[in-house]
Amino acid sequence: MKRLKSISYISIVLFILAFFCVPNSFADSLNGTTYPIVEPNLLTEMQQRAKKINVQKLQKEGEKSAEHYVPRNAKYLPPSQKSYSYLHDVIYTLPFDIPKVVNGKVVGVLYPKGYTYHVLQYIPYDFAPLVFFSIKNPLQREWIAKKYGKDLTVDLLTVDGDLSDILKFTRELKRPVYASDIRFVERFGLKNTISIVKRSRKYRNDVSVDVVGMEQIQKELKK
Repeated sequence: MKRLKSISYISIVLFILAFFCVPNSFADSLNGTTYPIVEPNLLTEMQQRAKKINVQKLQKEGEKSAEHYVPRNAKYLPPSQKSYSYLHDVIYTLPFDIPKVVNGKVVGVLYPKGYTYHVLQYIPYDFAPLVFFSIKNPLQREWIAKKYGKDLTVDLLTVDGDLSDILKFTRELKRPVYASDIRFVERFGLKNTISIVKRSRKYRNDVSVDVVGMEQIQKELKK
């Protein structure tokens, strides 16, 4: 990840340098005529300023701000005191028309905007269980570490926290931790943390959501 960040910030700096070091004229590809795009004195001044850019400083500042990045579509879910379970039908509504195409030509509308369908009906396999929790909640975080720290058959998703929180918890568990967002919340009808989402064995178009309440979490942590 550090290498990716380094490449990103270096690319930005190189772009800045390329902009500052543009030649004094620009070739018109249509007629071969050249036009000055910046005065020589101004260009020289810009080039001198570009030489003073501290690449390492920019990189460190960029990495620091990235660590505190919070997903734009993050959706916080409050903890539940009681444990409960429910089924949720995963339905998707088309935001646009799906055209009907015959021999490479659009001849009408196959599925109109607003058409809804059961998503899981078209997925024959089961997906890995998804565990939604609050990384800012110390009891939930402790329960997750105890319950799923070494269980790589599930995916862990936090509904809050920034990148630094996620990276720190990832290092503690030595396994991936992901950021959730509002799309998961809406798609699975999530209401509280901790929510464990699985495909229903009996109702294949639905997911089963098991919510682990704080009372159960505290009780299990005392064992």
